[in-house]
Amino acid sequence: FTWQTNFTDAENYGSHLETVTVTDVFGVSAEQNVTVTVNNVVNTECSNAVKNSCTVSSSTTLPAQQHYAFKDGIRIIGDNLVLDCAGSTIDGTGSPYPSDGISIGGRDGVTVKNCQVNNYNRGLSVLSSLNSIIDSIQATGNKVGIYLESSHNNQITTSSVDTSVDFGVMLDQSNGNTLSNNAITGSSATDANIMIMNTNNNQITDNVISSVPNGNGMWIQTSTNTLAEGNTFESSANGIKLESSSQTT
Repeated sequence: FTWQTNFTDAENYGSHLETVTVTDVFGVSAEQNVTVTVNNVVNTECSNAVKNSCTVSSSTTLPAQQHYAFKDGIRIIGDNLVLDCAGSTIDGTGSPYPSDGISIGGRDGVTVKNCQVNNYNRGLSVLSSLNSIIDSIQATGNKVGIYLESSHNNQITTSSVDTSVDFGVMLDQSNGNTLSNNAITGSSATDANIMIMNTNNNQITDNVISSVPNGNGMWIQTSTNTLAEGNTFESSANGIKLESSSQTT
């Protein structure tokens, strides 16, 4: 038989025993103990579009193609989980940009995918975290589109960042990260589409980096051993700016 239900409490996440009533084709019913594995939790807090913010502590899929006016964004507070926005938009207040759209702080093994994040201080921030995967994100109109600080061995892939105020993607004191197959478009105010500072051993490959008429497509500052390969630069004052950096290829 097939049994499906939605759990709204993250405490139900994982495997546990449930008692169910099974009725056969002859109408005979009997109770049986079955093991139920919950792979995804319906997060009612994040499903409420009128709240200022929400927290995610276990793997969560938002209802598809919705709009959420979360003034203070979504905060991820668990490890080894997936947040799938399913194409929904997380929208901030814009200037003066009080908060981050989606924040990962002090976490390990978090995946965030299929989210559109607009009008925040930082569209998506990864702080003091390891082994995150940022996939298929669209970040528009944020001060910084995607921001990594003191975070290592993370991946940013197949994402789109555009019209950021300061930087499209910024890596600060973050080592061993991969930024690949993204489209990063600036604006007249953008200093650099990709800003890399105080880092080691990052790979920036196969990205399309465009439209920074008064700035840099990529700015690598005080960093070592950066691989910048296969990137396409369009309509920027400078392609790559190197400052106090070494072993960049």
